Amino acid sequence: MKQPNILVVQNVSRERPGFLFDVFARHGVDYTRVDLQKGHSYPELHDFDAMIVLGGPQSANDNTPHMREEIETVVRWLNTGKPYLGICLGMQVLAKAAGYTIVPSPIKEVGFRAPDGNMFEFQLTDAGKNDPVLRDMPERTEIFHWHGEMVDAHPQLPLLAKGSHCETQMIKVHERAYGVQGHFEVTKEMFHIWLEEGKEDPLLAQVCEETLLNDFDAYGEANKKAGETVFQNFVSLVENAR
Repeated sequence: MKQPNILVVQNVSRERPGFLFDVFARHGVDYTRVDLQKGHSYPELHDFDAMIVLGGPQSANDNTPHMREEIETVVRWLNTGKPYLGICLGMQVLAKAAGYTIVPSPIKEVGFRAPDGNMFEFQLTDAGKNDPVLRDMPERTEIFHWHGEMVDAHPQLPLLAKGSHCETQMIKVHERAYGVQGHFEVTKEMFHIWLEEGKEDPLLAQVCEETLLNDFDAYGEANKKAGETVFQNFVSLVENAR
């Protein structure tokens, strides 16, 4: 059987698929990468078995051609019923496309820990413990973040994982459409690029760079392991959905 073909959408060049590439290689997955910052256009959606939308500094609330087209594209994708995975901004775009609201996060989450020193945790809900994309995930794990907005918690929004600061850590808006707020995909190389290219980002100004570097050394491997679990489960979902 032909291997799955996945559409990967980058909102900015620096926010790449990271460890997703490793999972794709192990599964023999074909993929097409669209870098919107470089002016790439969306290809025909019917050619793909799944869509992954990555992060970026934009807001899903932006009334710009970029964001209007992205949300419209995700709405069309959701109507196909095929698997979707959104990471950070990609999760917020998913929520917006499904009719939910994006609001400021109670704290700006950058790195692995909050300003009070407590870690950003990814805690499975009962629904998450029974979801195939979170199979073999620990009940709690640290997760790397870089965001100032979040999906507003709603009684009708299926929540698969929550956090003590930003509650909506992972959502599922359709049978096969998922969003995760944190960055399980980030490699050490990407992390250093984000630090260098993000020096103008006001989110970065609130944290100590030395703390970020030390925490990545301490928790980066666990973040990678958790991410590979989620991504492998998602690819298995894609394979089974064909």
